[in-house]
Amino acid sequence: VRDGRRLGLHLSDDVRSKVKDVDQQLSKLSIDFSRNLAEESTTLPFTREQLEGMTDDFIDSLEKADDGKYLVTLKYPHTVPIGNMAKNADTRRQLNVAFNSRCKAENTRILEEMLELRKKKATLLSYPTYADYVLETRMAGGSEEVHNFLSTLSERLTPLSTREFAKLLDYKKDECSSLGRPFDGKMNAWDVNYYKTRVEEKEYSIDQDKYKVYFPMEKVTEGLLGIYQDLLGVVFTKVDNANVWHPDVTMYRVTEKENGWILGSFY
Repeated sequence: VRDGRRLGLHLSDDVRSKVKDVDQQLSKLSIDFSRNLAEESTTLPFTREQLEGMTDDFIDSLEKADDGKYLVTLKYPHTVPIGNMAKNADTRRQLNVAFNSRCKAENTRILEEMLELRKKKATLLSYPTYADYVLETRMAGGSEEVHNFLSTLSERLTPLSTREFAKLLDYKKDECSSLGRPFDGKMNAWDVNYYKTRVEEKEYSIDQDKYKVYFPMEKVTEGLLGIYQDLLGVVFTKVDNANVWHPDVTMYRVTEKENGWILGSFY
């Protein structure tokens, strides 16, 4: 009964048609939003000095511009390591601002349109808000329960986060002092991961680069594929000499383990 009501089966044909139309529009907008991010190709040029703190292997893996500067994309394999390791605060700032502004114009328009459509769908189906519609089938139950949970969680975690941010600020102050740089007394968005990494290194002896030795890409890929083969009852077979768009891309064929039927392929 509940599932039928969520589909609008209790409503008139005209209203159900409107709900279906809204769903189709939301689906298209969601695809457009994701495609915009996937196709985003902005690069930021930096000198080797601006990338101080990054390993030579990382820097040498970057493409170069005609003027010799290194081109950094807004993809996670570039933004995460630089956010964690680059000593130059302005480098981290530029990358952070650019990353959080990806597809700003086109995707802001999409988000605004999606918000209106979600509101319209909730109204058509007689839900107070779209959040109540989504949460009805989940453990939380409704928007009020989520609000109360988050409020309680915030109240309990605020003292802890205050102490943690104070520690990060101390690390920043010490580094600025040792490098002769001005200390602004702020924990900026582009500072958080960098100084969290410094705390991990100094207080917990965590070095992400050293971990990489124990997790080569080939072994990790083999292990992950093995897990999914067992879970799904399929076999992944690497396709040699596949027609791919880049030499680093690998193609796998998927077949049923029991009968060998070909199910498809992926890259």
